[in-house]
Amino acid sequence: MTRFPSLLCSAAILSFISAAAVAPQAYGQLGTVNFPTSCSAEAQPLITTGVAFLHSFQYMQANETFADAAKKDPKCAMAHWGQALAVYHQLWDFPQPDTIAEGRKHIEEAQKIGAPTDRERAYIAAATAFFQDNSKLTHLERVQAYSSAMAKLHEQFPTDVEGAAFYALSLVSLAYEDEPNDLAHRKAAIAILQPLLQTNPDHPGVAHYMIHATDTPELAPLGLEAARRYAKIAPDSSHAIHMPSHIFVRLGLWQESIASNIAATASGRRAAEKHEAEYHYQTHAMDFLNYSYLQAGEEAKAR
Repeated sequence: MTRFPSLLCSAAILSFISAAAVAPQAYGQLGTVNFPTSCSAEAQPLITTGVAFLHSFQYMQANETFADAAKKDPKCAMAHWGQALAVYHQLWDFPQPDTIAEGRKHIEEAQKIGAPTDRERAYIAAATAFFQDNSKLTHLERVQAYSSAMAKLHEQFPTDVEGAAFYALSLVSLAYEDEPNDLAHRKAAIAILQPLLQTNPDHPGVAHYMIHATDTPELAPLGLEAARRYAKIAPDSSHAIHMPSHIFVRLGLWQESIASNIAATASGRRAAEKHEAEYHYQTHAMDFLNYSYLQAGEEAKAR
C-alpha cells in the first residue's frame, strides 16, 4: 500500500506591497485579494494583507497584521475578527480550550466595537459561532456551526469571493471532522471553488483550498490545474511552492513533486534562518521530497 507523508500544512513567507483599499489588491508574490471593509484608509491595506495571509495559512503573520490594523484604527471591528480567525488553524490543528478562549476574546472585542455593515456583521457572526462559550461542544459541532454561518454569509453575499473561498474552506474542515461524509463535503467545496478558479485565476485562497478539497485519490485529478497555478500565484511562498505536491504525489507525478519540494525546502530554510518561520515548514517539504525520491527510485538522493 502506498503510504503518503503527513499532511501538516507548512507556513509560508511572502513579499507584498500595499494597494488601494477597495479595488482588488495584488500583493507582489501573493496574488489578488479583495476584502473591503469600513475600517479607516490607514487600516484597510493591513486588513486585506491579513486576509491574504489567512488564505495561505500564515497565521502568525496574519495575527500581527490584524493587530497592527487594530492599533491604526481602534474602531475597526474586523481587525479583531481577523485576530480571532488567526488562531483557528483550519486543516492544521484544532484550537485547544485556551486558544478557543483567546479567539472568543477577540470576537467579543469586535462585537463591543460593532460593525456598521451587514457583511462585516456576518463575518463576525460566523466566527462567533465557532468560538462560542460552550465547553460541551465537540470539535465537529464547532466546525458545523461555523460552516453553517459561512453558508448563510455566502448566500447573502454571493459575489463576495473571499466569503465563498472561506466557506469552501469550512467545508473541507468539515470533511476532516465528519469522516462518514468526507467525500460529500469535499465535493460541495469543489462545486464552489471550480468556477472561482476560472474567474479569479490569481486568487491564492481559491487555488489553495481547491488543492485541499481534492487531496484524495479519487478527486486528485480535479486539483491538478489549481496545483500548477498556486505556485505561480505566490512563487516566494514556501507553502505555495510545496502545496502542489499534495496533488503531484496523489497522481504519481514524482518529478514535479521533487522540483516543488526542493524549492519549498530551500524557501522554508531561508525563512527559518531569518526567524520568519519555524523549521518544521522546511522539514515538512523534506518529508514529501524524501517520499517522492523513493517513489521515483532515486534511493541515493532519498538517503
